[in-house]
Amino acid sequence: VGLGVAVRRWRQPPYAFALIWLFVGIAPSLLIGPEAATTRSIVALPAIYVFPALAFEAVSSRLARRFQFSVTLGPWLIFVGLVAATGVTTFRDYFLRWGESPDVRAAYQHTLIEEMKYIDSRFDGGIAVLSSINPSAPHDPYIAELALRRKNVRLRWADGREAMIFPDDTNVRWIIPASTPLDPFFDSLLARNAERVDLRPGDLDPYFAVTPRTTNNQARILARAASANQRIIEPTSLPVNFADAVEFVGYEWQYPSVRPGDTLRLMTIWRVTDPERVGPRVPPAFKTDAVLFVHLLDGQGGVIAQQDRLDAPSWDWVKGDVIAQIFRLALPADLPPGEYSAETGIYNRSDGARLPVLDSSGATVSDRAVLAPLRVATP
Repeated sequence: VGLGVAVRRWRQPPYAFALIWLFVGIAPSLLIGPEAATTRSIVALPAIYVFPALAFEAVSSRLARRFQFSVTLGPWLIFVGLVAATGVTTFRDYFLRWGESPDVRAAYQHTLIEEMKYIDSRFDGGIAVLSSINPSAPHDPYIAELALRRKNVRLRWADGREAMIFPDDTNVRWIIPASTPLDPFFDSLLARNAERVDLRPGDLDPYFAVTPRTTNNQARILARAASANQRIIEPTSLPVNFADAVEFVGYEWQYPSVRPGDTLRLMTIWRVTDPERVGPRVPPAFKTDAVLFVHLLDGQGGVIAQQDRLDAPSWDWVKGDVIAQIFRLALPADLPPGEYSAETGIYNRSDGARLPVLDSSGATVSDRAVLAPLRVATP
């Protein structure tokens, strides 16, 4: 009704302005679609309230003229009733239904806030490594920084489904929410005797786990790298020095078989020597943004399969950290049997520049480490 009144009176500037305001405000959603429509149509929200008021004014004025003000109380009672009913349903929907919804609790980081409360009440210092779906700035780390009151605890970040960070410290504990469980390898290494902290059973994150305080997990992951005893072709020995920033210290192929069509697991292990040399600090967070890569190569150096990722973000690195990153390489179903080598390295996402490999004199000798050949069997 309000729109009809405005269209009928469009020659009058206030009504024309209201129609233009509404159309311009909802135009982004009309063009892009319903996703995030409330945010994109925020300009239209004040204008939308004008039209019910126009409708009420038009109806009440017509009734007043027709009945000579004898029943004008009726429209006002209806108006007050509608406002009261809207207030009641809004309170119910906002505070009881929406605010308690599992999806809303997840979107507004309820689990992360509970983890920070746990740290405030139970930690006495040290390092807390948090497994998170969004370990990169400016997501979970900024929210945690605002919520955490205990400033003698350093927070570290990784997505434990694919990577883990092992600080060089004697007082480290890992916090693992149900939504971001550890890869089985990391779980077997870290989560033994972990304490489970239950939240609401219906939540998307119904609990998080906290590992006991530990002093030797970095040594254990380095020992695992050494025990794998995997050699490399270029350069000829481990560790491989990338730009005096990080060392590639070992790797381990983890696979049930190597046949065409298989997906290979490769765990790579890195040690941070100088995080300031990893790369430039780039906007919007003005932090480093490095990426690790693994390529499976054919005999001519062509890439057969690859994956580029880093789930323990470089902006969070500290000297002495050990980073374990898992890669998954899907082999083509028609890959001929034979030997194939793999290469790994690190580059900056902002410009794609790889970190150089340095020899003992500091001279650049490569920009990658080539792993020992992998034999693919006949299907």
